[in-house]
Amino acid sequence: MQIIAGIKKDLQSVASFSLNGETYTPVTLTALIQSRLDAANAAAVARAKWLEAAAAYQAVNTKGVAVVHDLKQLVMATFGRTATQLADFGFTPRKVAVLTTEQKAARLAKAKATRAARGTQGPKAKLTTTGETVRIAALEAAAKNAGSTPASPAAPVAAPTAAPAPVIPTAPVLAPTVAPANGAPPAVAPSKA
Repeated sequence: MQIIAGIKKDLQSVASFSLNGETYTPVTLTALIQSRLDAANAAAVARAKWLEAAAAYQAVNTKGVAVVHDLKQLVMATFGRTATQLADFGFTPRKVAVLTTEQKAARLAKAKATRAARGTQGPKAKLTTTGETVRIAALEAAAKNAGSTPASPAAPVAAPTAAPAPVIPTAPVLAPTVAPANGAPPAVAPSKA
């Protein structure tokens, strides 16, 4: 390293010097710097070996976890879910949580509150929700909110005048069109007049 080269070149004529509260000669200072370099190199080699060992363990562990899981299933299928042979392998039977009626009621209430807060609907309820039902619900909510606000004095409203009903022209009924499978534009069937 360059520090050691500098000590050998420029500090060989100095008998001793004090650094960080200790006295060094050029030889002892060179030895300290060299030991620092050796320790850094040893740490780098050890870290590389550790990383290699950790990667090898991770590969084996991933496979081992799956195999042990399947082995437990095999032992439980062979001897039963609560057999004493499970302990021979170091396995324990699955614990089934038994809820009290209060815990079940609390879980059910929480689920209902979550569905209500999110507006979650089941498949049958979704079929009844259309654009018209949403519009009606919005109008009802607006009417409810308008009814809850304090009423302001209303201005007199003029009586409506009777207007003739508008005449709506009727359009001819066309036969349905069928789109061909090849992506060509649909052909219009001739209408019967």
